[in-house]
Amino acid sequence: MITTLPAAHRSTPDAVLLTALARAVREWRGAPEVLVALESHGRPHQVDLSQTVGWFTAVHPVRLHADDDDDVRAVRERLRAQGDALGHGILTSAGLLDPVEPEVAWNYLGQFPGAPSRETPWQPAPDADPLGSGGTDELPLPHGLMVNALVRDDALGVRITWPAALFTAEEIAELAECLRAALLDLAAAPEISALDHDRAVAEIQPLTPLQEVMLRHSRTERPDPYTVQSTFSLAGTLDIDALRGAGADLLARHPNLGAVFPADLAVIPKSPAPDFRVVDGPADAVLAADLAEPFDLAAGPLLRLTVIRTGPGRADLVMTSHHVLSDGWSAPRILTELFDLYTARVRGTAPDLPAPVPFGDYLRWRADHEPELAPWAAELDGLPEGVYLAGSDTGPAWLDPTLIGFDAELVADLGRLAARRGLTRNTLVQGAWSVLLARRSGRTDVCFGAMVACRPPELAGVEEIVGLLANTVPVRARLAGTLAETLTELQSRQRALVDHHHVALSDLERLAGRRRLFDSLVVFENYPVDPDRLREPAPGLTVVGTRFRESTHHPVTLTVMPDGDGWTGVLAHRAGADVDGLADELVALLRSLDRHLDDDVSTFLEVR
Repeated sequence: MITTLPAAHRSTPDAVLLTALARAVREWRGAPEVLVALESHGRPHQVDLSQTVGWFTAVHPVRLHADDDDDVRAVRERLRAQGDALGHGILTSAGLLDPVEPEVAWNYLGQFPGAPSRETPWQPAPDADPLGSGGTDELPLPHGLMVNALVRDDALGVRITWPAALFTAEEIAELAECLRAALLDLAAAPEISALDHDRAVAEIQPLTPLQEVMLRHSRTERPDPYTVQSTFSLAGTLDIDALRGAGADLLARHPNLGAVFPADLAVIPKSPAPDFRVVDGPADAVLAADLAEPFDLAAGPLLRLTVIRTGPGRADLVMTSHHVLSDGWSAPRILTELFDLYTARVRGTAPDLPAPVPFGDYLRWRADHEPELAPWAAELDGLPEGVYLAGSDTGPAWLDPTLIGFDAELVADLGRLAARRGLTRNTLVQGAWSVLLARRSGRTDVCFGAMVACRPPELAGVEEIVGLLANTVPVRARLAGTLAETLTELQSRQRALVDHHHVALSDLERLAGRRRLFDSLVVFENYPVDPDRLREPAPGLTVVGTRFRESTHHPVTLTVMPDGDGWTGVLAHRAGADVDGLADELVALLRSLDRHLDDDVSTFLEVR
């Protein structure tokens, strides 16, 4: 934003940021204008002082009128006029003085290089705050508000400093939220204007870390790796019109499911609705065409419902969406709510559903809880490049996935083993996967990605939020000592990082100085699901079969999900990835854990 918006308006970053500040102050205090002490480098463009050493920093007042200066162009022209006057000496120091002392000091410090991956002489520490310490309580402030901003690692950072006698922390938090919203509106304005003129916009939302990752790969890879298709074969009489209306009702409850992504923001249209289709079979051909049909991320909708009529009293309901809208935790909630809304329409009654918990609640929580990078810096220190299964000949094409059966007896044994050792079943699966990576790569220090829920327990109603809260984080395993010791350390380190899971993967890659941290993803699905509720989703309807298709951009993805008393695994991979025999090795390794968990881990590094 801080580079594209100024270029679009032929202005400086100050013009964009001060426009947002004027809007924020108006929203915060209802003030029609604000007087700002604007700090600049003090080198007028009329004179070449680029090679001159000295103290040129200048501070001059700028009065921003909320009505007149509500767009970037107006602020740009005001700053240009004042800057030209300064450069030509038209405004003397006396002429610059405003009768009223500025209430706010503003200083945009520019763009800074990314944080270093390790400590080096004469450089800030990797976890140092680029905006400094923020001063001390003893240092008097010359203005009621001091605002400093800079760009680092392609992200805008803003620090607000204030006298405790004037404002409370809660009041400043309100101002910060107003400023964030104003910046989002400015960033989205060019993209909104590109949308259809008859589509009003309800809200602009920032992206979550995993949304950033998914959009980056969806815009550059074909086919899109993040199209998700869920098919439910239904027995019973399906009311098509009621289902169509229920789809619109679902998005009315959760408008973020109707989001479009014309830029690096989520734009929520007013009155969103899913694409809805009714077709006749054959089902296999329809499903293949549906999965291959790309979504238009900028225009949407990114959710479509297709009813395939397969015979009397039989139909397939196909829910196809872009993964950027929601995570696996949300999936069963979306289906059960859809059919609750469907039932209400069939009966002509109000739906018996609690008020939804908005996705925006999580976005606000995340804005107030920036993840700390210092724990991640320690965790990733010295980690090698993340190539374990993907060779140089790994291509973009996806091959047919391998299905893995984990029978009920094995799952029960793993549950008892985990309980005895103070481990989780997820840790047992991750530990086994770590051994397989070590076998294939010849390394004992390995890393893979894991899907984490990112649902903070302190956020009220977080379990009910529908959206993409989940994230992908690196899991590092150092195989040393016994396998039991390796797994205990693995679980302990992951728990130490749980409060920092809402971090951007790109930030971690920069922090570690690696192009790629891992080349495989492990998804262990353990979110709450009521299978009986899903089996009979509405009166007169029974789910008699299911099919799911999804992928990721990672060369190899292992998904393990509950299936009755056992598990079903899906090993998805790209052409050229080293996965031959991997599924059988995984099952065999898990079967041997109870007998060999206390063996030296080195004995596991050869295929048994």
